[in-house]
Amino acid sequence: MTLIGAAVVFVGSVLPWVDFDGFTQSGFETNLPWALTGAPLDSSGDGVIAHGWLFVILAGLAAASVLGKFGDPLLSSICGGIVVLLALADFWRFNQALEGSDTSILDVIGYGFYVTVVGGALLVAGWFMARSSGR
Repeated sequence: MTLIGAAVVFVGSVLPWVDFDGFTQSGFETNLPWALTGAPLDSSGDGVIAHGWLFVILAGLAAASVLGKFGDPLLSSICGGIVVLLALADFWRFNQALEGSDTSILDVIGYGFYVTVVGGALLVAGWFMARSSGR
């Protein structure tokens, strides 16, 4: 389950996070208003790092945590929780960027966001499955 979740997080990072009137941007664009490292809300420049990279790093860490000799499903679950929380923070920040416009966040957010959240949830679920199987 963890490896599937890590793969889903990776795929979600590359898919469009913004999809509005034919304009799409993936999780690797620094000009999006990411919650922690993104562009300012006043559109005065680019952010420091796109969260797609953070999601890929967390997915890789989660996968490595179960593939290693001393794998720890708890670490992959923590990575999954961070992915979900960070994605939800991004959703909130994107919504802030749209304040004052007639556009709804649900009209702008791309399916990459949803895929990434599902992947993070799968990482968390992997820990519960490992616990129930006695690992």
